[in-house]
This record gives sequence, structure tokens and C-alpha cells, in this order.
Amino acid sequence: MRIILWHFGQENEDELKQAVLKDIENSPIHNNAHIGKENIIFCLLMDKLSERQNSKNLVDKLVHSSDVKLIFKEAESQIPDESIDPTWRYIAELEKEVTDKRNLKEKVLSVIDDISERRIKQLARKASSSKYEECEADKSFLSLKYRVFEACEEYFSGGCYVAPRSGGDMDAVLKTLVSRAVEDISKLKSDYKYTISNDKTIEGIIWNLFDECFLAFDEYSDE
Repeated sequence: MRIILWHFGQENEDELKQAVLKDIENSPIHNNAHIGKENIIFCLLMDKLSERQNSKNLVDKLVHSSDVKLIFKEAESQIPDESIDPTWRYIAELEKEVTDKRNLKEKVLSVIDDISERRIKQLARKASSSKYEECEADKSFLSLKYRVFEACEEYFSGGCYVAPRSGGDMDAVLKTLVSRAVEDISKLKSDYKYTISNDKTIEGIIWNLFDECFLAFDEYSDE
């Protein structure tokens, strides 16, 4: 028989959370790098606690001081949710709309016949590196990815785009895409924070967008 114990007269969930946030703020390991990130630390602690509840051993269910220190350290590299560009949520919606299933190689070969296999592999590595960065990064990377997609789509549908016919043409298109994306991100930085936003990362994201079927060189060529 299972017994449920009810405890009356205790703090409600919101009050308990505020108490924990205050404890986090007053913790001896809390420093300047954690200011404004108390809620991030709280969420990471709750995730860790929830993860541990599947353990059969009572001791293993607990979050230890070493875990707390690692969580505080992890929080240092993250940015507060209120500073993150909220467009990270749109990436999942874009994925549902994808109909072009060609990969990066197929899209390049659809417009350029004489490009070398070595060059295609180089571009594929850049796309793969960007995928890895995305897996290891926080939500702001997805926001960056969406904003880069927006900049690229605006260029392609702007009426001036001509599909590349050579490797040199493709390099020129890429240069324009990176430039436009960098310009947009620079403006957005006045309101939002991006953990990563350098030119090389943005270039990798663009190749990843091609490889993941979000963009295509020939999609807008007849418009």
C-alpha cells in the first residue's frame, strides 16, 4: 500500500523557488559571472535533481556539492534567457516546412558542373562543423541561425540574385550572404546577446542551411 503524506502550512512552489534563488545569490561560489543568471543555475539544478531521481540508491538521488560547483561553472558561459533573441523557437517550425530534401552537394551540382569533389568535401566539412557547434551551443545559436536564414532568404528573393555558374560565382554569392547576415546581426546585438557571432561561424551556418534543405542556389533563380 502506498502512503501519501500531506504537509500543510509550508511555503508554496513559487515561494520555495524564490528562497532557492536567494540561496544561489548568497552562495559563496556565486561571483560576478553569475549575476543575472540565478534562474539559469536554478533550472540546471532542477534538471540535475530530476535526472538523479531514476537512481535506485538513495545517495545517488542527491545533488552533491561537486555537482553544484560544475553547474555554477556551466552557467558562466550561458546568457540570461531574457537577453536571448526569441527567434530560436522558429527553427523547429522551419524544419516542418522543408520540402527540398537535396543535400549540399546536390544543390551545388544543380548549378555548377565543373566544381571539384575536393571543394564540395571542404564545404560539407564546414556544414558539419556548424552542426556540431549547434549541438554544443545554447539557444542563442539557434537564434543566430534563424537570423542568418532570414538574411539569406531576403537576398535570394530580392530580385537581384543570379544563380552561380562557376566556383567564382558561388564565392561571390557566399560573400554577399555573409556580409548581409553580419550586418543584420550587428544591428540586433543592440537588443540581444549571441554567444557566438563571428564571420566564420556565420559562413558555416550558411553552408549548414544549404545542407539541411533550408536554402538552395536554384530555388530563386527563375523568379
